[in-house]
Amino acid sequence: MKKILNKYGGNFPDKWFSGNDFNNLIQEICRDAGLTEKIRITVSTGGKIKTVTKPLYELVTAHTARRTYATVMFKLGISPSLIMTVTGHKSQAMLMHYIRMTDNDKSDMMAKEIERLNL
Repeated sequence: MKKILNKYGGNFPDKWFSGNDFNNLIQEICRDAGLTEKIRITVSTGGKIKTVTKPLYELVTAHTARRTYATVMFKLGISPSLIMTVTGHKSQAMLMHYIRMTDNDKSDMMAKEIERLNL
């Protein structure tokens, strides 16, 4: 964020992307980064469930980026209240529902915290 704010004189850029434009840009970046593995997903269209195969980059959206950001920041030990200022969540309970953590992630975080506290 510092680089963006410095580039625009301490302000956010004037031009914001629409949801579709932003998703297209994210998908282009992911494609260029090599996220082209084919993924099988189940979708419901018009009440009918079907399985389709798509390249991974087509499945990445602004929502994916927001959830990933929240999860990564939380795993790094950033306080939920600070993460909420960026993600826009109104309550810590909603943020915690949004964050994806495995049992291994939780164990790793606990071990780091114990080490930090010299216990």
